[in-house]
Amino acid sequence: MVEIHEKLIDMLNKQSSALSEIASAIDTNDYSKITTANEYLSEVRKIEREYVRELEKHVEQ
Repeated sequence: MVEIHEKLIDMLNKQSSALSEIASAIDTNDYSKITTANEYLSEVRKIEREYVRELEKHVEQ
C-alpha cells in the first residue's frame, strides 16, 4: 500500500508542477512553458492510470 501511496504523491507533485508552469506561462507571456506543462500533465495521466490499476488490485485482494 505504501508504493501505491507514493505513486499518488508523485502524481500530485507533477500536477502541481504543471499548474505552476501554466501560471508562469501566463504571467510571463512565455507560452513555450505550456509545452512543459503538457508534458507534466501527460505524465500525470499515465501515473493516474497506474495508480488506479494498482489500487483496484489491492482492493480485490
